[in-house]
Amino acid sequence: MNIKLVILLAGFSMALFSCGETKQKSTENTIENSELNENMVESSFTETVWLLESIEGEKIIYAADKKQNYIVFKKSGDKKIASGYSGCNSFSGQYNSEAKEKLSFQRIASTRKACFSKEVMDIETANLAILEDVDSYKINGAELVLLGESIELAKYIAQKK
Repeated sequence: MNIKLVILLAGFSMALFSCGETKQKSTENTIENSELNENMVESSFTETVWLLESIEGEKIIYAADKKQNYIVFKKSGDKKIASGYSGCNSFSGQYNSEAKEKLSFQRIASTRKACFSKEVMDIETANLAILEDVDSYKINGAELVLLGESIELAKYIAQKK
């Protein structure tokens, strides 16, 4: 009888502590809406985590408990890789930025997880579709603006380091 009680308490304790640990990890990955202004820093194009702020001029409102969409540009030798999170799925692909402020993406691929809401799915679809139309970018301090035919397609804010 005592062994059953010990096993039951041990199992309950493990479940309790593992739930707390999962919640802590989730909280660490969350960017609160109120923190966006604090995230504004002087940034460079590569090796910066760019947090999606708006698509075609419409501000993205994130739920406080959800991870914010982002993109990161990395350069290693001749390889140029853009990767990020689009709302439900991760994505990555190659980018080209040979000329100053010129930008294009090739072979963007993403995971195929189901979105929890139609609104989030719509944002993800728009976010990924925009990458196909980008032909240039501008950086102004902590803002990265992706442009297509001189029209703002998306605006990102540099994440505070």
